[in-house]
Amino acid sequence: MNASETTSRRERLRRELLTEALTSSRRLLDEHGPDGVTMQAVAKDIGIAAPGLYRYFDGRPGLLHATHQHVVGELLAFVDEARVRQAPDDPGAQCHAVIDALFRWCLAHRNEYDLLMSGRLRISSPGEAPSDEVRDAP
Repeated sequence: MNASETTSRRERLRRELLTEALTSSRRLLDEHGPDGVTMQAVAKDIGIAAPGLYRYFDGRPGLLHATHQHVVGELLAFVDEARVRQAPDDPGAQCHAVIDALFRWCLAHRNEYDLLMSGRLRISSPGEAPSDEVRDAP
């Protein structure tokens, strides 16, 4: 096995673990709200030891930041999908579709909305760059 095959396998396994961790984090967020998203709960859910998860996320703040980014990506895709279904020369219809989609998404994803909008969680201090979403695993 050469170095590129090892790197590819390692990267594939890393991506799979990150996907599982974010899926678990989203499920915990949906079921228990932001307080239910902990390193221990996610690690247990995906079947690894909690210290192993710290190789991928900068603690709970890093996990929440990655979850936040995941939720933002989903929300933006949902809203954009509604926008592009409208006539390209009708900005009023596009705006209406975006607002309606945003409202429907927020109603359907109340805990995700809480994570995005409440300001209750401090992912980084004011003036501080957000924690890295994911650490580089060795």
